[in-house]
Amino acid sequence: MKGIITITALILAISFNSYGQSAIVKDFTPICDTLAERIGQRTTVQGELKLKAVMKRGNSLDFYFTESLGDFPWRKGESKWFRKALRELFPEKYEGYRLGEIYSRGISLGQLETPDLTFNGNPAVSDNRKNPVAKRPHFVKREDRPEFDRGLSGMNIALWQSHGRYYDTKSERWRWQRPCLFQTCEDMFTQSFVIPYLVPMIENAGGYVLMPRERDIQTHEIISDNDTCYDGEGGRLIGRYEEKGKWTDAGEGFADTKPYYTDTENPFTLGTARQASAISPDDRKSASRVTWTADIPEKGEYSVYVSYKSLPESTSAARYTVHHLGGRTDFTVNQKMGGGIWIYLGTFEFEKEGRVVLENRTPKGYGHKNGSVVTADAVRFGGGMGNIARGSDDDTSGVSVSGMPRSAEAARYWLQWSGADAEIYSQNEGKDDYKDDYMSRGDWVAWLSGGSDANPGKKGKAVPIDLALGFHSDAGVTPGDSTVGTLAIYTLKSEGIRKYPTGESRMTSREYADIVQSQVVNDLRSEYDSLWSRRAIWDRGYRESRTPSCPSMLLELLSHQNFADMKYGLNPSFRFTASRAVYKGMLKYLSNRYGFQYVVQPLPVEDISVSFAKESGSGTRKAVLKWRQRHDPLEPTASADGYILHTRTDSGGFDNGKVIENIRRDGDTFSTEVKIMPGHIYSFRITACNRGGRSFPSETVSIGLPSEDTSDDRLVLVVNNFDRISSPAFFDTPSYAGFENGSDSGVPYIRDISFTGEMYQRRRDLQWASDDNPGFGASFSDKAGTVIAGNSFDYAFTHGKAIMAEGHPFCSCSNEAFCNDSTLVRTAWAVDIICGKQVTVPEGRSRESFRIFPEPMQDAIKRYTSKGGNIIISGSYIGTDIWDRVYPVTVDENFRKKSMDFAVKTLGFRWEGSHASRCGEVRAYGTWPSEARPSFSFCNAPNPKIYCVEAPDGIAPANASSRTFLRYADTSVSAGILYQGECYRTVCIGFPIEVLESDDDIRAIIARSLSFLSE
Repeated sequence: MKGIITITALILAISFNSYGQSAIVKDFTPICDTLAERIGQRTTVQGELKLKAVMKRGNSLDFYFTESLGDFPWRKGESKWFRKALRELFPEKYEGYRLGEIYSRGISLGQLETPDLTFNGNPAVSDNRKNPVAKRPHFVKREDRPEFDRGLSGMNIALWQSHGRYYDTKSERWRWQRPCLFQTCEDMFTQSFVIPYLVPMIENAGGYVLMPRERDIQTHEIISDNDTCYDGEGGRLIGRYEEKGKWTDAGEGFADTKPYYTDTENPFTLGTARQASAISPDDRKSASRVTWTADIPEKGEYSVYVSYKSLPESTSAARYTVHHLGGRTDFTVNQKMGGGIWIYLGTFEFEKEGRVVLENRTPKGYGHKNGSVVTADAVRFGGGMGNIARGSDDDTSGVSVSGMPRSAEAARYWLQWSGADAEIYSQNEGKDDYKDDYMSRGDWVAWLSGGSDANPGKKGKAVPIDLALGFHSDAGVTPGDSTVGTLAIYTLKSEGIRKYPTGESRMTSREYADIVQSQVVNDLRSEYDSLWSRRAIWDRGYRESRTPSCPSMLLELLSHQNFADMKYGLNPSFRFTASRAVYKGMLKYLSNRYGFQYVVQPLPVEDISVSFAKESGSGTRKAVLKWRQRHDPLEPTASADGYILHTRTDSGGFDNGKVIENIRRDGDTFSTEVKIMPGHIYSFRITACNRGGRSFPSETVSIGLPSEDTSDDRLVLVVNNFDRISSPAFFDTPSYAGFENGSDSGVPYIRDISFTGEMYQRRRDLQWASDDNPGFGASFSDKAGTVIAGNSFDYAFTHGKAIMAEGHPFCSCSNEAFCNDSTLVRTAWAVDIICGKQVTVPEGRSRESFRIFPEPMQDAIKRYTSKGGNIIISGSYIGTDIWDRVYPVTVDENFRKKSMDFAVKTLGFRWEGSHASRCGEVRAYGTWPSEARPSFSFCNAPNPKIYCVEAPDGIAPANASSRTFLRYADTSVSAGILYQGECYRTVCIGFPIEVLESDDDIRAIIARSLSFLSE
């Protein structure tokens, strides 16, 4: 009460002295520019500083700045520096006054201070607060993952990727919320950070991610339910539902009864749910189960969602088992929360059938409570297509669905399909889906946590949410084409209140936003651009940061409207770094908030190889796996303390992985042995782990031994020299600039989900007029919603399968391992080097470029051929990267000449030019076995199956010892040569073998190559 009276008196004093205050403000205004410049030099944040009022209190002056003072980041102790700088700039007439308090929007400068970004694993601040996560039960726990006690285990993160396609009631059409620029739009662009990178990073740290937009890009959807599903048009397939044991009605539940849903129809009110008594772990007689089965229409990855009903007596430990191509994965779900909506378990590879099983038996290790129940409703496999129809039957246009994958749609529609209350996603009476979308996201977070300890007394799903983040890209362009940079936004006051439902001050969101932004800027400056712009940290009333019931922020990573930003933004390596920075910022903030030590998850391992072990004498064959840990120069805690081996047999799926127990170490190199059987191909990936989480998987290495020949005669070593991921080719001039997909469309990491269409407007002087006419950078939208295949890092299997079919054993390694480990080639009769679309690209400041034949690679090939080793090389730039370039990069002329000499004298070819074919067809030339096919087709356009080759190389014989054996059908340019060296042979092909459209074509090319090497 006393504080309220003081503030009221202060306001009255300011109002009664408005004339005098205006004069004082006028006197002090000139120094604000000087202060802003000094703050900018100190923080690297450029901005203005505005003074609202100066209050005389005796012989001291209190300063009241606008929000502009809070827009700058302030570290612990920096208020002292600012006070000193301000006092030194007092006009002469105020020299006799002391400096009193300093405020920004009623917040003292000291309160704006946040801790420094840390790198040592210790929380920057700790009030000895006990970690509430350690005490509360998991919401969804994947049982094959350990507890990461210095990661995010047990924490629930609400996360969304900006906007999405929506129905515009004014123009009566479905449209994007942001314009299509630089081959994407914000609605899809932010997906390319969040889905393939940020979400897995949080999950790899043990966290559980909830999203208001569909996360699965799979367009197929299969629903299995106890209620009869709609059997007609609509794109959704029907699975099978089976009960065993005693199950009874549990009341209202999900049913898919219609081809599409309109207005505020909720499918979770159209059917019924089931229930059974939960039993103890040792009670087998009373066991009941439900099995949901899906007939998979196409091999691929499918998300698995479950639904159930939360009742007062619901169990906190319901065990779901997902049976997939790689085996089985168990999940434990706390059914006391999250009932009546889709609950994500994971994404798995399925081929012909997918199956989910729920038992009523409480899993061992979880407390069983007598009288508790397990409930069951529907299960869905895959993301599917949009099925929320908008418009009006009264309009001439009628109602319509988006026609897009559900993952491309705005949150408003997913929330309806997911069972959210209509008051969350339809707050404008169906008249404005645009507003409904951005209003729904933050409100959804509060609704999810309603009824939990973190948000008591509010209707909701009782899911405790630890953090919320909206991932956006901003608009704006810069003169001189410098980067616009990164902005962070939080909200200090909601409904006039500065506290969250837990009683925690909303100032904690400033710390959260500051740490994430600081981490992003630090990492991007270290890895890519030392001048990456750090923008302000805003306290603004945006709905997405204002209405969640937990610490929340919006991140505007960069500008999708600025070419300099988007040259980075379309780069998958940049996306990984930026996403990793966001994950690290979240981790470090939660470490501060809850007072626990953190460890950053490791980077993927490198220098990986698999080879045959020496014969043991017992007839049992073993494979030796080797790898090296990749050190993270930015994070000392991100070192591995263990490794997990993932195995795939033949064309199956990768298993969940097993911790490697028998590891040998030789310096920085680790190795282990695994048993293998003749007649099968084994593929391996290694994941590094520590107390903070697990890394992304390594590239895939494969090994195989023909069943009819168990000797190592004529062993082929397959080398993956295709580790490139990059943005499309581009050009950059003062008048014209843009991306050139016709030269090279880039290489996504695994796949790209953000491509909307090629860029068509390259004139820099064209300004934005409307979202349909956005000026410079304007791009088509005809490919929106289409998945574009990228580098799978799994081509050793493709080549090895064809090699083994010809009777040869094979093993494989990465390009680094080939250059660094000379033992790999000692027993190799031939080396098959996969070059894919490897080419020199402009890369980050601390990263090597993806040059196709760097000096270590050339030297390794020369050493091998000098001892009689044979070589097969295929790739679309094996000549271009030596004689020319695809990207605007500078190449040392001496190195270029050395590389040309290497191609001519060691490999036996010379370059005929790039873009040697447009039709994607190759014909056999010269002497071929009579049974060989006369022509072959390769992928030369973006597609979901395999990366495309737009510009295959023409390569011709370099001398009389070489001859052409393949020509492009439309140009007759030489596509492949056979070379007889002094003591070895080479086969060089100007397109990647693995992009041939059929397995038969791949085998035919491999067979002809091996046949020549054997002659």
